Amino acid sequence: MGRPHDLGNVSAYLQKKIKLEDYIGWLDANFDPSIAWHDLQWIRDF
Repeated sequence: MGRPHDLGNVSAYLQKKIKLEDYIGWLDANFDPSIAWHDLQWIRDF
């Protein structure tokens, strides 16, 4: 059935295998749920 899946682009950057669970943990630690689209409006105006 092939080898286990990993996040190839992230794995290549970090130079180690990254599983989906690792990535979800990183998102949980780094995602700010208080940010809304209107907070990012300045990017469109940049």
